[in-house]
Amino acid sequence: MKYSIESLIDIVSSGKLPVLLDGDIQVILNSINDWPNPVESLDVFVRLLSQSIDSPLTQINIEKYIWGLDPKTNAWEKESLTQLIPLFSHYHDGATLDKLFSKIEKELEAFYEAT
Repeated sequence: MKYSIESLIDIVSSGKLPVLLDGDIQVILNSINDWPNPVESLDVFVRLLSQSIDSPLTQINIEKYIWGLDPKTNAWEKESLTQLIPLFSHYHDGATLDKLFSKIEKELEAFYEAT
């Protein structure tokens, strides 16, 4: 995943993306913004999520992980992960978050090739 956070912010700020794709990227950026540690790119974010959750990044596994977090000590992580859940409704069931991010990147590439 080659997109830095800065490049995603620039892409969203351009106002040129289709509404659904723009919304999905905004969800990711909001989630990254709430993550308790600095994140430089999508691949770093996926790696951090994988290390935290320690299982495939499916909606069910993420939700189970969220429920196990103590909001007193992990509020930002809980908030960050909760924001990602709606992305799963835009794609097929059983998908992993890293595959969703890859699909979003492919949609970005296709959009820019077409324009």
